[in-house]
Amino acid sequence: MFGLTMEERDRRWKTVRQAMKKRRLGALVVWGSSGSSGNYSGNLRYLSNARTEGYLVFPSEGDPGLITFSVHFRKGG
Repeated sequence: MFGLTMEERDRRWKTVRQAMKKRRLGALVVWGSSGSSGNYSGNLRYLSNARTEGYLVFPSEGDPGLITFSVHFRKGG
């Protein structure tokens, strides 16, 4: 798996926040899950690089918050 550099993280966050501003969104709630029914964690991983299931609260300004249900949480990859 890849490691996410701070430069890449900042680029992704800036791109998403520009789109949020155009749509007048104050925050996003991003869900991600991987389990027996499939892997649906792409959006969560794109913004956080977290390999877990849960929710990311991604504000238009400031740091996001990650809520995870996994006892085996691994940040990055």
